[in-house]
Amino acid sequence: MKTKVILISLFLALIAGNMMAQDANQAYTDAMNAIFQKVDKSKIATGLLVDYGAQIVDPEAFNGVTADSNYVNMDTWKMLYGGIYSSKINNNANLTLPETVFATIDNTTGSPVPLAMMHFQYNKLNDNAVSLGLLQVVNNQIIEVPGAASPYLNKQLFAVVPQSLYFDGATASFVFKQALWYSNSGKTIQKMEINFNNESGYKVAS
Repeated sequence: MKTKVILISLFLALIAGNMMAQDANQAYTDAMNAIFQKVDKSKIATGLLVDYGAQIVDPEAFNGVTADSNYVNMDTWKMLYGGIYSSKINNNANLTLPETVFATIDNTTGSPVPLAMMHFQYNKLNDNAVSLGLLQVVNNQIIEVPGAASPYLNKQLFAVVPQSLYFDGATASFVFKQALWYSNSGKTIQKMEINFNNESGYKVAS
């Protein structure tokens, strides 16, 4: 049985009895803490485990490779950020509060149109961790198998979105602002290329 299915089953079982007494956010947090209580969280290098967080939008589709399935608008961008923020499982992760990020974006307006950007390294449980003998599920809790390989995969989340999608006039200009760059990769941007889908390929942004 795949780890993802097991996690969903454990979550539903643990949250069912709590929904009436607590709000949904606290019930979710309590359920996830119970499921991962016995996991050695220090092994999660990025400090972000998407299986632990609440993902409204699947971050795996937004891996930096363009596809029809990972088109980004502002709502999607904010849901991705909120999901990755909720995935913090240890102190290796240091992310800005979502409400602060969203307020900064909403208050950064004008022309050229600013672009909000994120690039996060995160971890994800191998979907086959149980069948591969990397994890066990005991009493509705995940248990790491001693001596087994790491069940945590390394992934990346990349998304860029303009602050506005509607423009006056026949042309639009965009600007990359450091204040709207959110990342834990430790990498510095040296250049950015843009493809305008006009058959001219990628062009270096000035």
